[in-house]
Amino acid sequence: RSLEDAGAVHLRKTFVGNRPRTTIFMSRHGRERFMHYLEALEAVLKQAAERIEALEKDTAERTAPEGGELARS
Repeated sequence: RSLEDAGAVHLRKTFVGNRPRTTIFMSRHGRERFMHYLEALEAVLKQAAERIEALEKDTAERTAPEGGELARS
């Protein structure tokens, strides 16, 4: 109900035979808000991936033997 109150969705309630059917449509406002959410989520995930990559690189550099190369088997 809160999404409807916020104007993010529109509800259509109908009956198919004797059974109720509720169809939910995302409004333009809802789509815009959802896209902003996805953009923010993408930025957070990108930052997390960059941080993980930096930590992995740092760990690899600290655990590498003298000369900077890992031993090969």
